Amino acid sequence: MLEYFVEHHQWIGTVYIWIYYKNTGLQVGKIGQNGRSLELIGTEEENNQFVIELPCAVEPTRAKLNYKGDLYNLRLTAVKNEQRFDRSSNHIMEEVVSKWMRKDLVKGPFTFYCSCCNDQLICSKDYTKVRDMPSEFWAEFMDYWHCHKPHSDTNSTLSNGFDNKFTKSVVPTVGEICLSDSFIYIHKDSLNSKIVYDYNNVFCNSCKQVLGSVNRDGSIGFKKWCLKAEINKEIETIDISNYVLNQIFNELKAHSTRLFHIRDNSIAMEVQVWVFGFGSTISFSNSHLLTNCMKILYQRGGPPNGPQNSQNIELIEVDEPNALSAFISRLDDVNSNLPHDLQRMNEWKVGYISCD
Repeated sequence: MLEYFVEHHQWIGTVYIWIYYKNTGLQVGKIGQNGRSLELIGTEEENNQFVIELPCAVEPTRAKLNYKGDLYNLRLTAVKNEQRFDRSSNHIMEEVVSKWMRKDLVKGPFTFYCSCCNDQLICSKDYTKVRDMPSEFWAEFMDYWHCHKPHSDTNSTLSNGFDNKFTKSVVPTVGEICLSDSFIYIHKDSLNSKIVYDYNNVFCNSCKQVLGSVNRDGSIGFKKWCLKAEINKEIETIDISNYVLNQIFNELKAHSTRLFHIRDNSIAMEVQVWVFGFGSTISFSNSHLLTNCMKILYQRGGPPNGPQNSQNIELIEVDEPNALSAFISRLDDVNSNLPHDLQRMNEWKVGYISCD
């Protein structure tokens, strides 16, 4: 029996392979002709040759397997023409963008359907403008935009003008779509007969599924995971767990936070999350491939009591039902596919989650 886990770090051009094999004597055979497979030779009388499919092409090598117990490991070098980056750059965080943003919708005609009954709700032909919303932390970056940031002063005409313009919500106009990481905003006067709303929520008129909420500024916010998108003839959906993932991204980009305490008070669920590497590609024995992954250490429960233990931990309150449980389930699914010796790091469980 042979199980493996492969991790490709594009930014350093390295491929790490961990192999679980119950017998000793496992050896490296050869690299495939295209550099994207690795042959291993075992000691069993039957089925003693194994092939590992690699996520990228690697250089020919005579590398020797290292092992401890039943776990072997091997390090390979990606070929030079494969994508590789400067370690000092922050290109990965810059490239991490949520799905269904402007860059996606301008590729071709798009239509959004109710994820429950498939009724057509929003169509590109009815809208003349699509734009991305600013980061939710845009106001905190004002120091980088202005040499002399305006201050609130009732006697200052300039300050009042600034406050009136920039302290209000960004509201879409009629015929315009505004996009954030987790929501799609349109003006309530842009709605068609297939969408109805009350004082708080927006519903599909056919199946009555809740699609989003009515905001105080008069805009309608659709939850992306309640919709199904057809963009340039491709059908896509978004998992509800991305709601948690997007909040982590916002904190990473705005504050470089790596340690989080995430909780959903509605179901008394909480988890600690420690974010490590970004942008890796991983694969397993079952040929399951995940790209653009974030490596996460996590454990159930909140941080230990005491200010010394919570000083550098960012609290995220999840107000969307089932989002946190779905996020943890994605981590648990990957964790269960890792070789047993790689599933934990001390008291932390090890998981990966794809950002695509």
